[in-house]
Amino acid sequence: MIHPPGFRGAVFGTAADGDPRRDAAARRRWSATIGLPEDWAWARQVHGRTVSWASRPGSVGEADAICTETSDIPVVIATADCVPVILESDHAAAVVHTGWRGA
Repeated sequence: MIHPPGFRGAVFGTAADGDPRRDAAARRRWSATIGLPEDWAWARQVHGRTVSWASRPGSVGEADAICTETSDIPVVIATADCVPVILESDHAAAVVHTGWRGA
């Protein structure tokens, strides 16, 4: 896992770290390593331009960006050849799967 400096809660992983969106064991490892709750919010990514808001853990539906103002809900996206974007403020955070359509 890669924890970039300057971000309070951002973490990047590789395929070797597992897929925390689908694999509960991987999500437990990630959560323990970075000190976050095990209940996360995720999207069914569709290479589009839809932004969803997460106010509770679980699926936010089809989207390529997830925003939250709830500090104890980790939000997660996956990328391969697309660009991950993290937006962070004192009161909100967002993760964006920036593919060719969304960019």
